[in-house]
Amino acid sequence: MKKFLALFLAASVMVTNVCAAEITVTLDGDEVIFQSTEPVIENGRTLIPLRGVFEQLGYEIGWDGSTKTAVFQNEGNTIEITANSDTFIMNGEAVSLDVPASIIDGSMMLPLRAVGEAAGLVVNWDADTKTVSLSTGSAETEAVTEAETEETTEAETEAATEEETETTTAAAVKDNISEADAEKLKICANNTSTLYSIDVLYYYLDETLDYAYYKIDGALEYSYSTAELVEVFDDAIEECKGYKAAANRLKTLTADQTLVKAFVAYVDDQITYLQFYYDLFCSVKYSSSSELSVNKKIEDMKRDLDEALDDMNSSAKNLTNAINNTAEDETYNAEASEHLSTEKQTALNKYRKEMGEYITEELNKIKNTSDAYRNGSAFVTAATNIRNKLNSTETPTYCLLDKYCLLRACDLITQAGTAVKNGAYTKDGKNEYYIEYLAVMISADYLCQDSLGDYYDPSEGEFEEVPEEADIDIEEEGITV
Repeated sequence: MKKFLALFLAASVMVTNVCAAEITVTLDGDEVIFQSTEPVIENGRTLIPLRGVFEQLGYEIGWDGSTKTAVFQNEGNTIEITANSDTFIMNGEAVSLDVPASIIDGSMMLPLRAVGEAAGLVVNWDADTKTVSLSTGSAETEAVTEAETEETTEAETEAATEEETETTTAAAVKDNISEADAEKLKICANNTSTLYSIDVLYYYLDETLDYAYYKIDGALEYSYSTAELVEVFDDAIEECKGYKAAANRLKTLTADQTLVKAFVAYVDDQITYLQFYYDLFCSVKYSSSSELSVNKKIEDMKRDLDEALDDMNSSAKNLTNAINNTAEDETYNAEASEHLSTEKQTALNKYRKEMGEYITEELNKIKNTSDAYRNGSAFVTAATNIRNKLNSTETPTYCLLDKYCLLRACDLITQAGTAVKNGAYTKDGKNEYYIEYLAVMISADYLCQDSLGDYYDPSEGEFEEVPEEADIDIEEEGITV
């Protein structure tokens, strides 16, 4: 009865929280990426993991496990926050909290407004979009209105905080399409980009696992010390978590969420598989287990991996069918027509040539400029310019699927810029932001190639190199016990 009651109480707490995925936090216009626990709303208060925001603000973070106290420091402020306390210390002075600090899934959570305002941030909440907007401006500064925010492009925000970059603007041209059909094309473009992104993540995950098992086999063969073997396993598991994090940051709608979840479930099973071998070789967890029970566990995990891979393939097939159902409508996709008139073919080539040359030029600015890969604003500026060009150019009706796919590519290029800002190039391939960067930029390249054909011809560089399809053989994967 006590156990049942405990589960019931836990379920009750879950019901009072708004789903984390619904809440977005931005800092000076840039989305804050939380690496583990996401923001929640509890008892009418927005709780966030403090690490994400304060790291982005340049704070150094310390942790005292004995007192469960987190310390955030920069040149001007020291903030001390203790779990389950209804106050925190800001530069030696206590600040009251109406919701105590708490640790959720290993992350220190606190009401955002209390700490944000104490640290000099302007905090605004948009209930319609469930977006928390933070600004590093003075607390006395008047909050930016929603209309003003819509008029400020992400590129302008980037340019204000990094090096100044010029963007192009032009009057928008309205497409001849109903709202329902426009939404259908948007979903098709999003589904396509997600299918590509998961394919890329799956490909690189396959390479990562191959190398991880190669290192593990080598460590066992040459009798590495337990500490060295632990490090090999830890590295492999952390890399897998990077792929999971990158997948979870893909911007999905509805239909494509299933594929992302299937991929994440597959990665979770791979982590479970690695964790089992970690426990087998680096701990005493299975020291009293029989060889029969260990082998049974291995077979069960292999079966789980097979099923997870089948689920992922099934989700990819369903998404592909949904994409094809929309793409087969020649009204918005000239490629679906078996006999295109000379007039329409001429207009199609003209549109693709104009867009192809412009997009190629914008992306080559990133590739051909020294150190541009490390400048997030370069990606955001390119995406903004391309989006403006697409929206200000009259698009033939039968090219509208191309246009929506290219607009989706702009979203991906912008996301790549955010990944660069978050540190994609500060570490090696284990960096989850670099993994995210590869997935979205290669997907953007796929979309441009699909939509523009030979008219899209970027100079040689990293993100137009599309990997071949991966081929994982689960039965042969793993370690010989």
